Amino acid sequence: MENMPEFNLIDELWIPCTNLQGKSKMAGLYEVLLGAHELRSIDHDSPLVNIALYRLLLAILHRVFGPRDLDAWFELWTRQSWDENLLSSYFTDRKDRFYMIHDEHPFYQVPSLDDKAQDNPVTKLALECASGHGATLFDHHCETEIEAWDLKKIAPYLVAFQAYAVSGGNSVPFNLSDSSLRKGICVLVTGNTLFQTLCLNLMEYNQNQPFKNQEHDLPAWEQDVAREPDHDGTIPLGYLDLLTWQSRRVVLDLQENNTCKFVKIRQNLVLPKDNSILDPMKAYTKTEKIGFLPVVLDADKAIWRDSATILRLPGAESRRPEVFNFVARIVDKFKATLDLPALGMMVNGLGVGDKAAQVILWRQEILPFHVNYTTDGTLIAALNDIIQLAERVNRLFHLGSTGDERHKTPFEILASDLVPSQGKGKKQAEEANRNDMNRIVARLEADRIYWSSLEVPFLAMMNKLATDYIDELGNRIYGEKTMLEWKHELERIAREVFSEATKALEPSGRSMKAIAHARSELNKQLKGILK
Repeated sequence: MENMPEFNLIDELWIPCTNLQGKSKMAGLYEVLLGAHELRSIDHDSPLVNIALYRLLLAILHRVFGPRDLDAWFELWTRQSWDENLLSSYFTDRKDRFYMIHDEHPFYQVPSLDDKAQDNPVTKLALECASGHGATLFDHHCETEIEAWDLKKIAPYLVAFQAYAVSGGNSVPFNLSDSSLRKGICVLVTGNTLFQTLCLNLMEYNQNQPFKNQEHDLPAWEQDVAREPDHDGTIPLGYLDLLTWQSRRVVLDLQENNTCKFVKIRQNLVLPKDNSILDPMKAYTKTEKIGFLPVVLDADKAIWRDSATILRLPGAESRRPEVFNFVARIVDKFKATLDLPALGMMVNGLGVGDKAAQVILWRQEILPFHVNYTTDGTLIAALNDIIQLAERVNRLFHLGSTGDERHKTPFEILASDLVPSQGKGKKQAEEANRNDMNRIVARLEADRIYWSSLEVPFLAMMNKLATDYIDELGNRIYGEKTMLEWKHELERIAREVFSEATKALEPSGRSMKAIAHARSELNKQLKGILK
């Protein structure tokens, strides 16, 4: 590596994290893991980078510590810190595999590509940036401005790029395909410290768990022989291979000042197209034609509205993130001695548009998470009832009926009263009326106000629901108190949303009459829904 910068990810400060006092700091792999009990979390600006870094750290921990079974896991948990000698030994033995620049094994890259491989702006590694087809999300540079990034900035984006690279674009030996995390949300269980978060997601690692592992399963950096890309898909060697999946062949064009403006990218490994590989961090729903499909991020919905779907117990028609089943197993085995902290559920996802490689949103949310959700289907059903009740109330702020065609929604009545009739029985006039009504409802933004107002109350209710139960003949019945409180909350918020949204209407005799009419219907229909 003559005249090359010795940027080794073990020691260089490139991972952004937050300590227990809430202060930000940068650390290398060794420091992050050794001091994980003194850190709160990984905290990059990009949620995509965060989940990719967690998967990288978990791959290292599985390689060093296993654990082969629940007893081995419990020994790790009771220490509340990672063994310094084992970590040090591993990083010493594998140090040459963690160099960003290396003649034979550059980290998460390939040594070279042929001259036909085109140069891309280094910002292509950040899916949130405006490079190629991607939409700018939080990095507002212009694509025509060629930036120069140092290796410290490149490293976290490179890790995320391998995990989240999206399809779209010509390449060889076949066109660019989605990477392992592109489709579906990823879920982690969180604790009070980075150690606890990592340990709670460090599931048993053996021949059959978290899924079938081959004897030679290795993380990407330990694999001596690169596999050739296969258009039909490549089966991962095991969980470590999947956690560090190499979806692209990447070569950095390093400048004399040790910065990089351009990067060469080619298609590498793609998972089998038959959906036979189910990532343990994802939730899946089974379809009749295709089989299991991952639960995806919805641009129009906050993640908490899908929490019951993510948590539901595994069955013939669904798979939930395996970490929930793992937590259920450790609670069942060690409940007499296991002292778990207040838990959270970190959900990360990426959304793409209709155009190839168009990233339109990313999201990271942490929801409260009680261990009862891992074992009790009755509790999850109660959670779903609460969410569905909120959905029913939300329909009052849309055009249409409440399910019975005789009962128009309050906003149907409001918009209808505000739009002058252009004649009955005339199709064009009716369509014009409808378009005007749609514009009125869209301008009032009641839907947005409603869901944003509900998020904080829902998160508080989610944990409360898990302990609000009575036992009847050995069965738990959840939510007697919580459901009543939730109904009162929905009623209060719905009325506030109506008042706030209708403030956008210009004051006039017509609008005041329409508001009074719609408000009366709102009160009547709320009573029917929340009885």
